[in-house]
Amino acid sequence: MAEFKTKKAARAAELKTAKEWFSHYPAMVPKRDATGVAVKGESFFFVEECEEVLSATGAGARGLIVPRDAEPVGEKFRGRPTAVYYDVYRLSDCTAKRVITKRPPRAIDLLLAIFTVTKAAKRYRDAAFAHYRADRHGFATHAQRTKENLYRLKDRGIAQAYQEGRLSFEGIYHRLGLYRGDGYCFHSTIIPRDRMDAEALDEQEWIHIVASPKGSREGRLKDAKHTLSSLSDQTGDFDRCPAPGMDYDD
Repeated sequence: MAEFKTKKAARAAELKTAKEWFSHYPAMVPKRDATGVAVKGESFFFVEECEEVLSATGAGARGLIVPRDAEPVGEKFRGRPTAVYYDVYRLSDCTAKRVITKRPPRAIDLLLAIFTVTKAAKRYRDAAFAHYRADRHGFATHAQRTKENLYRLKDRGIAQAYQEGRLSFEGIYHRLGLYRGDGYCFHSTIIPRDRMDAEALDEQEWIHIVASPKGSREGRLKDAKHTLSSLSDQTGDFDRCPAPGMDYDD
């Protein structure tokens, strides 16, 4: 262990006190197991015995996070752009941010894609209504437009599935075309060209069904949108009936 007779000699060997290392740039503190060198009643530390300190923002810039239970080792001051004191933490207490790998959108089953965007459209429909009731008109408009875009994708998928024979046209219910296939049931404003005079199915009272939270039966919305947006738009080959006063639910 090195020995120094004077503090001046210790500083000449590039040792500093804990306070001096904290004022240094970059700011540092002695490691937890650092012993230091006693010089005239004061501890001095080699740089190798110290570690850098970081603010939460500084840690984030390095791809690190400060755990919630980490104890700050001190407080620093910044004068610009506004005067503020902020806590700093040991670099050794910081942990790497969890890297979330996002899976790119992929094609999924056509009927599952239609079902998924239908369920999502219902949620945006209900959100638009809730925002409107709360006078959040900007949010209401965004939700309404998103819902309409999803319904357009839904109709594109129904047109494709009908052409492929995966959905059959069952008739007209409340001025909407009813399609079924593979256990799915959908309503749409598009009607096959030669079926506008189809006999109306048994009428029942219109029931406004509140969209349920996303369930396990659904696919990922981005997969459904990717699948349907990649289709050619064949809805122009269908007639379109006027939409009913309320959004259709299936």
